Amino acid sequence: MEKISITRQELYDLIWSAPISRLAKNYGILDYQLRKICNDFNIPVPQNGYWQKLKYNKPVSKIALPPDLNEDKKILLSANGQENGQTAQSASHSELDIILNDPNTPSSVPEVLTKPHFLTVETKRHWADFKLKRYEYDRSIPHLSIRVEKPNRNRALIFMDTLVKLLEYRGHKVVIKNTETHAILFGVEIQLDLREAGKRIPNPPGSYPTFEVVPTGELILKTGKYSIDKEWRDGKILIEQMLPKIIVWMEAKASDWAEMMANNELDRHNKKMKQEFEAAKKALQEQELNSFNELLLDAERFNKAKMLRIYIEAFKENALGNGPIAIETELWIQWALKRADWYDPLTNAENLPFENR
Repeated sequence: MEKISITRQELYDLIWSAPISRLAKNYGILDYQLRKICNDFNIPVPQNGYWQKLKYNKPVSKIALPPDLNEDKKILLSANGQENGQTAQSASHSELDIILNDPNTPSSVPEVLTKPHFLTVETKRHWADFKLKRYEYDRSIPHLSIRVEKPNRNRALIFMDTLVKLLEYRGHKVVIKNTETHAILFGVEIQLDLREAGKRIPNPPGSYPTFEVVPTGELILKTGKYSIDKEWRDGKILIEQMLPKIIVWMEAKASDWAEMMANNELDRHNKKMKQEFEAAKKALQEQELNSFNELLLDAERFNKAKMLRIYIEAFKENALGNGPIAIETELWIQWALKRADWYDPLTNAENLPFENR
């Protein structure tokens, strides 16, 4: 198939022009493969819910493309899914088949620890520091959540090392928070905890404690909490052989959870917009009612001002009928007319101070 060569800037523009799932299908590759390319070339991608927020005109932020040493390096994409040295996979294959059939995927747990991950190295350093200092150990050393007896430490460490590497190969992250190990898939955190199963052995009658917990050598990996919660335990099949299924399960759960959170966020946004619309509508109605009441008051004042002028005119005519108008009467008529003008909303006369008639 013909390969397409694009620059880092062009891929960045492409990534922010349409959802990754749609772009991946256009190039015949999988979402995680395209995400991995972006990660390899330090290209930021839209966060979960970005396109839904954009669809409903909700404010979104676009992450700027940071400078990188690979700025001028060409990025190859091809319709058959072979890009940047990755093995082609059909988009119709299940995620499990993809993991199992990709020779570059670190899904097989080795017998010997090779090229350990940074967190694996730090975990070994934590164990050594704890053994040396006990309760005064360095709590700043990040370490994987592994709780097994010493004979099983090496096996547990190799398994967790492979798990972390596979997660990162698939485009996810693993971080340590408050001594807990968290995998971040599609923006969703799934806690990881590896422990050794124990078996209760009763002590003789009258003894205290009544039983002892004896390690069995069986490993149990717990993934997640609450709604994302599953235990993977040694049985006829060891957890090392379950690793691809564990990753696929985590990705499916995280994807569903991310979509649910995006929908919930969208619902909250729509509810907030509705509340704001109703509040604005109510404020407009109140403003309209206030304006109407002011209109009624102005009309009442206009009628009363008109009645005042009619009365003043009648008063003046009556005074003239009795002969020349006295100075005091003339002053009163002027005062009354000013008060009528002040009360009339159409004349908009200034508020006059009280005067002696």
